[in-house]
Amino acid sequence: MSKPFFGCGVCVNAPGFAGGSTFGLGEVILKNYTPQEICFTAVHEMAHMLGYSHDSNLTFLSADGKGAVLPLALIYQDMISQKELSVLKTNYYTPSDF
Repeated sequence: MSKPFFGCGVCVNAPGFAGGSTFGLGEVILKNYTPQEICFTAVHEMAHMLGYSHDSNLTFLSADGKGAVLPLALIYQDMISQKELSVLKTNYYTPSDF
């Protein structure tokens, strides 16, 4: 992605929102912070930033269970478990967020 900047934020009434240079995850995803939910939602929203629609198997699994969203989310999930992401629950949130 060659965007001059990214606008990141928190969505209030949706699990995520993205397109162009905008990326957001919902409060429900961020506060619950279950690795599976955040991974699938983050990959889904990043696909929108790349221009993919909901018809793409990059945003959802196809009816036969295929699609790029699954392996990408699993890689993201593994990175969380290995503490390889720069933003983690322990260094991003404050106690008042919960």
